[in-house]
Amino acid sequence: MGAIGRSENTACLRALLIEAPGHDGQRLLDALQGCGPSVETRQVAQRAELERALRDAAWDVALLSCSLAELSV
Repeated sequence: MGAIGRSENTACLRALLIEAPGHDGQRLLDALQGCGPSVETRQVAQRAELERALRDAAWDVALLSCSLAELSV
């Protein structure tokens, strides 16, 4: 089921993962990308990267690791 006004081929889920590299989050991103070309993912770990990601795109979901103590938002 696509969004109103969009065809199924142009529907896109944009997922932003806020987690340090090397954690299990990459497996989650890989699983989401395995759903097809209509999924866009990005991983950030630092405040500057997060701010840039939020400026660059509109994200449908943000997944935040509670163990990322160095990032205070």
